[in-house]
Amino acid sequence: MRRDDLGALTDGPSTLEEALRVPDLDDRATVRGLWDDLAGEAPVIERPAAPPPAAPAAVPTPVVAEPEAVPERTSRREARRARRDRKHELRLEKLKRRRHRILPRTVLGIASMLLFFGLGVGVAGAALYAYYDWRLSENEARVGELSASLERRLEAANQGLDDAASAAVDEIRGEMGPFRELMDRQRIANNLVGRLDGSVWFVETLDENGGPSVGSAFVAASDDAQSLLVTSYSAVAAGTTEPAPTITVRSGDESFEADLYNWDPDHDLALLILPRGGLEPLEWADNQTMSQLVGTHVWAAEGLGGNGVSLSPGSVIDQSDVGIQHTSPLNAAFRGGPIVNGQGQVVGISSTSYVPLNFPSGAVSFGIPVQATCERILNCDGDVRGEGEGA
Repeated sequence: MRRDDLGALTDGPSTLEEALRVPDLDDRATVRGLWDDLAGEAPVIERPAAPPPAAPAAVPTPVVAEPEAVPERTSRREARRARRDRKHELRLEKLKRRRHRILPRTVLGIASMLLFFGLGVGVAGAALYAYYDWRLSENEARVGELSASLERRLEAANQGLDDAASAAVDEIRGEMGPFRELMDRQRIANNLVGRLDGSVWFVETLDENGGPSVGSAFVAASDDAQSLLVTSYSAVAAGTTEPAPTITVRSGDESFEADLYNWDPDHDLALLILPRGGLEPLEWADNQTMSQLVGTHVWAAEGLGGNGVSLSPGSVIDQSDVGIQHTSPLNAAFRGGPIVNGQGQVVGISSTSYVPLNFPSGAVSFGIPVQATCERILNCDGDVRGEGEGA
């Protein structure tokens, strides 16, 4: 390079220091200008002709990398967007590489893949079938247990219902006991009215003072001509005097005058002869029945009433040789009438004046044992039906 050229680079150095200063080689325009000046001043050297050389192997032409452009200053938003785009491109590249790794590219690979896929499906199907069979077995076992449990519960429920029904029936029977007993007593009383009608008579006469005296009597024996009636001595006591008042007995539409035949004031018993035969005698209770009277229901009968006979219900609360204590309410019309059990058997004679213990008994009356009539006013040599041995 010539000094003139150096001097031409500037307007002219003013000092030696400026003249010796090296040009700025970082400036591309300065460097290229120096290079062109040197190339223009260099002499051209001609080389001798030489045989043409063999064709050399192709040498790749070096690519001179272009100098990177100085990036322009970007904003933060654009930088974030560029990073996201770059990540997205990298992700797509990974997916492409992964797809090529997973999916085969040859027919053999595809066939192998299909084979393994079929084997996998078969194994999965076998596993699903085994699981389904196991679940089916489990469900059948559970259904069996549930069925057995339901049967046991049903049996227990039926047994509980049967027990509850039995308990309810027993409870109803227990609660209906008094009502049933009342109905039974009512039924028995209705039956007794029919059985006693015609065998129990109403007695009316006068007492010692000339006042009316009433009572009842029942047939103890009867033949074709006459009948024997047992009654209360207190009802016909005036008949033992002179002049004796008339003793009238009646049943329904029939009315007769009776004769006083025998009597026993201590036991309040009397025997009347009725001039009317063919009557039905009442059956007397035997010794075994008489020994089991306590607690049984009895009815005191009188010969007056709308049905011909009236009944007063009660029960025996005590029994002894002197009489039976019963709770049947009595009035004067019941004196001398029979006390019968549910079968219509005579177990005693009603009385309002018989006091074997020598004190008034009040509402609990003493009935005269029916066997006492055989000892006091009757001859019971087979004439009285139902009489037990030893009476």
